[in-house]
Amino acid sequence: MNNQHLKSKLQEINSVISKEYKSIDQIGVLSGLSGVALFSYHYSRYILNRVENKVGEDIIELIINKINDGYQYPTFCTGLAGFGWMIDNLQNEGFIDLPTDELLSQFDLYLYEMMILDIKSGNYDFLHGAIGYSIYFLSRYKSTKKNREAFIGSAPTIYLWSPMPLAEG
Repeated sequence: MNNQHLKSKLQEINSVISKEYKSIDQIGVLSGLSGVALFSYHYSRYILNRVENKVGEDIIELIINKINDGYQYPTFCTGLAGFGWMIDNLQNEGFIDLPTDELLSQFDLYLYEMMILDIKSGNYDFLHGAIGYSIYFLSRYKSTKKNREAFIGSAPTIYLWSPMPLAEG
């Protein structure tokens, strides 16, 4: 695939995203709005056009509205863990400047509880299970602006690093 063909395909993808993103129900990074926002931000950097960031900003606003309206699906693929990872990623890449600790800490206990349920039931799946949640927590730990000892001392992180029996299966 030559460079011009690649640019044309990326432009085509961006055009579809700009028109269709409001019809996407899920918010996760792999099959939801977070992945679409991630593409929009990286595409804007690739074409050196900050105007395209506006689509990414609109998508993040839509996601936050969905959460405020009660969206609670937790997984990395389609839910809150994927959204949280995407926010951390955009912050770390210099695309956004948000109070990520403040924004994401409200999800930590809920995602921790979901992760523990999946561990106990033997669901270690990356997309819809415990490993996806652990990716979220590792990202949070690496990028937290809080005192790291305070983050390590939180229940989710202690449980992640404590010896525990695996689910029988």
